[in-house]
Amino acid sequence: MPRKAVVCYAVDVFILFAGLLCALSGFVLMAEGEGGYRGGRNPGFSSVLGLSRPTWKTLHGASGIAVTIGVIVHVWLHWRWIFQMTKALARRRAPKAPVCPPEERQDGGDK
Repeated sequence: MPRKAVVCYAVDVFILFAGLLCALSGFVLMAEGEGGYRGGRNPGFSSVLGLSRPTWKTLHGASGIAVTIGVIVHVWLHWRWIFQMTKALARRRAPKAPVCPPEERQDGGDK
């Protein structure tokens, strides 16, 4: 297997797990609500899965940064493909037939 394929696979798996951690921590933080009065302690948020709210916030921020870095590396690895696809799509011409011929118009107009 080519080395680049293995690297791309590893980057994609990294993005997947970092994204799942970011989503999980986001759901936990959303479900448990904000802090108490004026940002004080929330007595209802003792711990979820054994982790405190500040730990969940740290995990959420770190995993979000990890996803961002992973996506930047992913785009860097695939920049040629992205460039070629963009160029190919830009060359594609619009269809010659009108989008909505007069006989198919819903409003019955001749515009």
